[in-house]
Amino acid sequence: MPNQDNHLLTLTDAGTPPETRIGSAMQARQIFQMMWRADEGRARKRQTVKGLIDGNPPYRQADLDDAGRSNQCNINWRVSESYLNSAVGAFYDLFNEAPTYATILLKKGTPEQITNWSRAVTTHFHWLCSNESDFDYNTQLSQDEMVLYGVGPMVFQDIFDWRPIALQAAQLKVPERTKSNTSRWELATVEIDYQSDELWKYILDTEAATTLGWNVERARNAIINACPDTAKGGLFRTWEWHQQQLKNGSLSYSMSSKTISVAHLFFREFTKKGESEGKISHVMIIRDSTNDKPDVFLFQKIARFDNWNQCIHPMYYDRGGGGFHHSVTGMGIKMFNAIELQNRMLCNAADKAMAPKLIFKPTTSGNAEEFSMIQHADYGVLAEGYDMIQTPMSSMMDDVMVFHRETSNLIASNLSQYRPRSSDEQGNPRTATEIQKNAQQEAALNKTQMNRYLIQRDDLYAEMYRRAVSVTSKTAPGGERALEFQRRCKADGVPLEAMKEPELVRASRVMGQGSEFLRQQSTEYLFQMLTPTLPEDGRANLIKDVIAARAGQHAVERYYPEANASKLADDQTALAMGQVADMKIGVPAVVTSTQNPMIFAGVFLQAADQAAGSLSQGAQPQEVASFLDLSGQAIAQHLQRMSGDPSRKQALDQMTKQWKQLAQVHDQLVQHIQQQQQQQSDQQQAAQEQAQSQQSDFALAQQKLQGDMQLHAAKTQAGIADKQVKTQAQIELARQKAAAGLGIQITKHVQATAQSATEHAQMMAQKKSEGKEEKSE
Repeated sequence: MPNQDNHLLTLTDAGTPPETRIGSAMQARQIFQMMWRADEGRARKRQTVKGLIDGNPPYRQADLDDAGRSNQCNINWRVSESYLNSAVGAFYDLFNEAPTYATILLKKGTPEQITNWSRAVTTHFHWLCSNESDFDYNTQLSQDEMVLYGVGPMVFQDIFDWRPIALQAAQLKVPERTKSNTSRWELATVEIDYQSDELWKYILDTEAATTLGWNVERARNAIINACPDTAKGGLFRTWEWHQQQLKNGSLSYSMSSKTISVAHLFFREFTKKGESEGKISHVMIIRDSTNDKPDVFLFQKIARFDNWNQCIHPMYYDRGGGGFHHSVTGMGIKMFNAIELQNRMLCNAADKAMAPKLIFKPTTSGNAEEFSMIQHADYGVLAEGYDMIQTPMSSMMDDVMVFHRETSNLIASNLSQYRPRSSDEQGNPRTATEIQKNAQQEAALNKTQMNRYLIQRDDLYAEMYRRAVSVTSKTAPGGERALEFQRRCKADGVPLEAMKEPELVRASRVMGQGSEFLRQQSTEYLFQMLTPTLPEDGRANLIKDVIAARAGQHAVERYYPEANASKLADDQTALAMGQVADMKIGVPAVVTSTQNPMIFAGVFLQAADQAAGSLSQGAQPQEVASFLDLSGQAIAQHLQRMSGDPSRKQALDQMTKQWKQLAQVHDQLVQHIQQQQQQQSDQQQAAQEQAQSQQSDFALAQQKLQGDMQLHAAKTQAGIADKQVKTQAQIELARQKAAAGLGIQITKHVQATAQSATEHAQMMAQKKSEGKEEKSE
């Protein structure tokens, strides 16, 4: 069983886990000291590499003086520093040249809400980070350490502050054979030095500090011991006096106090029931206090963090041989030996270049004390008694420079992804394509290394975002700005519940692999090739990328204001859609100088294309043709306006091509409609002629029938008339006969009547006469 004093506690003999794997401050101190001693060899290597970068010469000047070689060249030519600056610049370019530091995608809400909310949260999170000056500062420190030594740790000191701090590679220590993957870590130590006022802020609220895990009394003792006045005794030994100085913000007190070196130990506990993995506990000890209560924790909080991402982000340069933490090597380690040799070689070449080229050897001992030469213009006459010896420095210099050139090319080949090398090549001048190819190979980060770094930043931003949306108090470290970030998001309609459950948080990617040249080339190539085919939002984003590549990310807002551009595009699109609706009912579009021809032509082309496609779905050809005619005229006017803008030449060509295709569709549709109308006219005429033909035959038949009928009627009428004549004649004859008979009868009757009347008259006359006779009587 291993010594439990310098290792994490393991399972007991009964197989049960301990409450915590570091149970005392003494155990924590011994673990830290063991890891410190194990790091001593690596510390010496880091010091040597740092000396090379800082300009230490290749030789110790004292050694040269002792050897009588004080005049020998002893210069650090700063080649390693140049490589380091180029490498760090490439990584910083990845970090700083993106439109936003991170891209956040939410998952709650409707698709439209998710889009709008994610954009708002991304914008405000960038505001939160960019307005925190220490964030950029700490990022640069982390990148310096990562490139130089292979590890650039960033650490969260508590569970509240969303702002990570960068540490030196030497301040992070892990046990031997620890993997270069934090999910496999068991233990890590971090050394942080605090000023008295910095440590005092953590224990200012005594009750809250105690609840969090601080040993307030231990912290007070550390602050008191850090002040040199404490040695005077008396009043200076009381906490009240030191507290008053801290409250007053005494500058002399802070400047005179020693730093308080604190060792943080983070370690994974055993997995408990209901947990997917063991949580991370956190303890602190005063590193330099061996006699002042060494067995007391400064801070202790069991299971403080859920995982390693909540406390430490090592930011590896690569994964190392075998995937071990201590096998990860930075560029400084890799180039040290070669650059050191190159420095010595250049110093040697400088010594040779300054060495005398001609040596005069006296032939006698007497002549050694006298030397004279008479000069005649470009020539000189040497006095008698000397022999001239020429030193062959040229060949030796050539050998040195050839070897230097080869080593330089070899170093540049290995490290060319950071620093473009310039070489004077023989032969014909290089072409532009060759220069671009070399620049691509020499001035960019390796894609694998770039992606590896960005993935690590994904985890860092995710933890920063989680902490920023979880802050509930202004008094928490960084709380005021975090609450302002939440307020800005809420003002844009983003609910806090949706903010707390993002789909992903990832570092924003930027083209060019850390190379300004490649970013310019990539963005301008895309602008030339894809602009006509991109939607307006995509085109706007590409324009902003082109501006950023040429003038820097800070110039985007100046030349392409986000708010105005977005508002303009929305209004123009809405107006264009309104004109589309008008043209569908036969109202022509009105083209004005304030309209964006790209937007209007694009909307009209899309609407015309949809109208043409509606024919296959049963749309009326006449209505489609009318719309294509009106929209085609409007499109032609907008294309004419675009022809004066050279930047839209490719878009103009593409739209013109599409417009011509729609014009052909319109012409074919019109021709088809005319053919249909002609066919209908021919059919109507044929039907009419057929009807007329049928009508003519019927008329002839009718006429013939009518003639026959008339003839038959005439014949019938003639027969009737003949019969009538005959009948009439017969009737007349009969009448005449009847009349004749009747006349005889009438004559007889008249005669009889007349005779009867005569007789009656006679009778009446007789009666009358008889009456008169009676009256007379």
